[in-house]
Amino acid sequence: MLIVPGLVGATVALLRRPDDRRPSAHFPEMGRELGRALGRETFALAMLPYDAAIALGAIARTLFRLLVSHRHLLEWRTSSDAQRAARVGFLGVHLTLWPGPLMAIGLAVALATWQPTSLVWASPLLVLWALSPTLSWWLSRPTALPSARLSSEDVAFLRGVARRTWSFFETFVGADDHHLPPDNVQEDPPVGVAHRTSPTNIGLSLTANLAALDLGYLTVGGLIDRTSRTLATLDRLERHRGHFLNWYDTRTLLPLRPRYVSTVDSGNLAGHLLTLASGLDELAHRPLLGLEIFTGLADTLALLESAPWVGQIESVPRSLRARLAAELASVPRAPSRTEWKDALTRLSAGAAELVAVTSTASPLAPPISMPISSPLASPLAPPMTPSGAITTPTAFTWAVAFESACRDALVQLSVMDEVPGDAVLSLDQVAA
Repeated sequence: MLIVPGLVGATVALLRRPDDRRPSAHFPEMGRELGRALGRETFALAMLPYDAAIALGAIARTLFRLLVSHRHLLEWRTSSDAQRAARVGFLGVHLTLWPGPLMAIGLAVALATWQPTSLVWASPLLVLWALSPTLSWWLSRPTALPSARLSSEDVAFLRGVARRTWSFFETFVGADDHHLPPDNVQEDPPVGVAHRTSPTNIGLSLTANLAALDLGYLTVGGLIDRTSRTLATLDRLERHRGHFLNWYDTRTLLPLRPRYVSTVDSGNLAGHLLTLASGLDELAHRPLLGLEIFTGLADTLALLESAPWVGQIESVPRSLRARLAAELASVPRAPSRTEWKDALTRLSAGAAELVAVTSTASPLAPPISMPISSPLASPLAPPMTPSGAITTPTAFTWAVAFESACRDALVQLSVMDEVPGDAVLSLDQVAA
């Protein structure tokens, strides 16, 4: 009975393969997860005598203190104290986990005396209990984790997930919600945008901007602009003794009832702000534009490739997409304002052409019925039906995103126009 829950969970996960995950990646991973589940349950079975002894000891002490001594009723031992007192050596582990071997020896003697025929069937479990201290000591040893080796397909998959994740923030964290992230956009059932936010959501949105900069989805200017707008909104929110409340309406900025301060959310926001401060400190010495911006453009173009198209126009932009991909592949690796500006100008022109072609397309996939209260102000907002439902991402959606990213990168380069030279400068160099 101990191993059944783990086996059922692993089997269900094996059968429920996500649509965007390849079978060659899913089934080996689920096989490893099944092995881990069996290992966990086997270890739990091995530690059963020790767990039982701990529970019985706790019950006996509690009853004695409640019914007899009436002392030490509030005795408390912190986890740090228990960790410091733990015996982690080979001998110490065996002295601590003595109930397992003792139970195995006692049952073996009893079965050999009164039920010798049952000893053979019980021997696997008795051996497991006898070796439980050794097993625990072996599992507790520090192990050297192997370094991750990602294939090009794995990298492409992860960057695609990252780009789609960033599209949530660039689409929905906008003027309609005072540059605060909505809590969620529910697709099933089709409820739509949840116009509420929390300190945790806000902190995550701020650090998402930093991640987008590192991945090439956002420029330095874009990071500063988005961060400034969100922080300006935070100055307008009602607080309690300096602490943000846990829920706000992103359209009215009023606190939602019940009004309370969450120490968990406040701590999450504090951690995100510390990370944000560290990232912003590095901006002064960071080039205003890096090679990662072209990697980010390649991610967007790759998603455009997999987006739904109308069959009769698919052949038209295919050559254009190939031309844009070739342009991205030929971008000079060494920072050069002139060469990068020329490349971005050509990419921007191709992106405008791609937007014009795809604007007449409609998605092959059916729309997601997602009513929202008002049209989204973001230029990257997903296409909507006349009834106000957000459709599945289309080639046009990613074409607009690609063009917008090219334009933002050109604007970032133009900041350095008045500074002589061809090197890509940092903020402090431009200011000097």
